[in-house]
Amino acid sequence: MLYKSYRKASLTQLLSEKDKQDLMALGKRHEYRERKMLFRRGDPGDCLYILHNGEVNISVASSDGREIILNRLSPGEAFGEIAMFDRGTRTADAYVLKNSTLISIEREDFFRFLGKRPELNASCYQLLCARLRWCSDLLEDFLFNDALERMVRNLVAYSEKHDILVNSVIEITQEDLGKMTGASRELVNRNLQLLQDKGLLYIQRKRIIIPDIVALRKIIGVRSNGSAVPVMASDTRRKVKRRD
Repeated sequence: MLYKSYRKASLTQLLSEKDKQDLMALGKRHEYRERKMLFRRGDPGDCLYILHNGEVNISVASSDGREIILNRLSPGEAFGEIAMFDRGTRTADAYVLKNSTLISIEREDFFRFLGKRPELNASCYQLLCARLRWCSDLLEDFLFNDALERMVRNLVAYSEKHDILVNSVIEITQEDLGKMTGASRELVNRNLQLLQDKGLLYIQRKRIIIPDIVALRKIIGVRSNGSAVPVMASDTRRKVKRRD
């Protein structure tokens, strides 16, 4: 899932630069090739990961093999904290999208790190609250937004997440964009063509170019104040004069 709210719900976004570097120094460095599975839903959650470079997808799959991509992580983001905190199992799959470098930090090392910095406990509470808000936003989007809106929200959020408001280039396939918005590839293509016809974006092979994020945001009133812009797994509504 390509949105700003999850980045705010990442542990590394709540740490100072020094604390982040001290935490990473406790970890082990790993090099993974494209499509490497890091963990699956239900696996033990004995460590957290920090993405140093590359990209990682967080996803879930149905019993019949359909995949929904919940988030696409960028360098500097952490994941896997929740299962490490509550000693539960992983709640989703995580796999490397392209060749990547990650830092893994074991649970025991992380809690020793926290024990020496009790002031960081507040950051952990803040993280958990941010995740609850994220889940609430997911539900809201599922109930009130259609496939076109969810797609635009993803595209806008990805660009804002990387602080690119002009000539944003998003490397993503239409198939993956469909997995992020709960739409078929055909529906994604129709909606992209609709936006391209309006001059709001340009479609290329495995990439989308957005000349002006502000103009794209205006068509559905996507919030630009840092509030969540999530997507969900399926589209249950139809809107008049929308291609969905």
